Amino acid sequence: MGRRNEVVVVALDKRYKKLEKGLIKTTEKAFDFLRQSGVKVEIYLVGTSRIRALNRQYRGRDEATNVLAYESPGFPEPQSSRRLLGEIYLCPPYIKGKREDIGFLLVHGLLHLVGFNHQKESDRMTMVRMEKQLIQWLNR
Repeated sequence: MGRRNEVVVVALDKRYKKLEKGLIKTTEKAFDFLRQSGVKVEIYLVGTSRIRALNRQYRGRDEATNVLAYESPGFPEPQSSRRLLGEIYLCPPYIKGKREDIGFLLVHGLLHLVGFNHQKESDRMTMVRMEKQLIQWLNR
């Protein structure tokens, strides 16, 4: 790709530090598939109480969840020419407890940041189809 992307993964709890490299690699590969260049994403690995607080504050739901994605306005960062797509918050203990796949949830969050949603049934079907294609491509 032309302009390099930047993937920042921050484990807010040292127990999740071991997940950082794999999530960076998956995100970089996903950006290739999605033809994203010159972009930045920030991914935070948080505990249950933190994700619950974020879910309550931004979505009005007082419960823990697996992933939250917040789009950025799309302006380049002052110190960089990269466009910040947004932030993704993943909750490893919640994900593990529900036996979900953190890679799939990362892909789900990334798709939200590039414009996919599941508000309407037709949008949900499009997003599910793209998730399947991207996961299949990542696993090849």
